[in-house]
Amino acid sequence: GVHPSYTEQLETGILLSGLSEGTCAEAAGLQAADVLLAWADIELTGVRKLMELLKESSPGDIVTLTVRRDTAHIFVEVTLRAP
Repeated sequence: GVHPSYTEQLETGILLSGLSEGTCAEAAGLQAADVLLAWADIELTGVRKLMELLKESSPGDIVTLTVRRDTAHIFVEVTLRAP
């Protein structure tokens, strides 16, 4: 459930324009305007990279995302669910 912004061109990362209700992203506390920077230690260079990592994962996996929220960098643990 994340809604990436396709209009913002970032040097790296994925700007979230919103989240779907009832998803693991929402449950983990991600917010609109967060920028996803890394999945574990893997840089998120765009939506394609995020999709590749999701396909390689399984429901129940716990992933730590590096997120830029406003000016702070935070770590958010997400427990993945089936699509």
